[in-house]
Amino acid sequence: MGYITLKKDADGIVELIFDQPGEKVNKIGDAFIDAMQKTMAKLEKDKSSITGIYVRSGKPTFFG
Repeated sequence: MGYITLKKDADGIVELIFDQPGEKVNKIGDAFIDAMQKTMAKLEKDKSSITGIYVRSGKPTFFG
């Protein structure tokens, strides 16, 4: 699993999960920027079938 995982349900709601591998907390840095650029491109490509997006962390805290 990469830094960002996308899961879309049958209603078109996308769950965007931040979970930086190998780290106790998610960190904003080069890995985050790269993952976010790729994620935004995927969301843009699929925008006609997306009805909503919510963001959460796969860790106990969001960012450290």
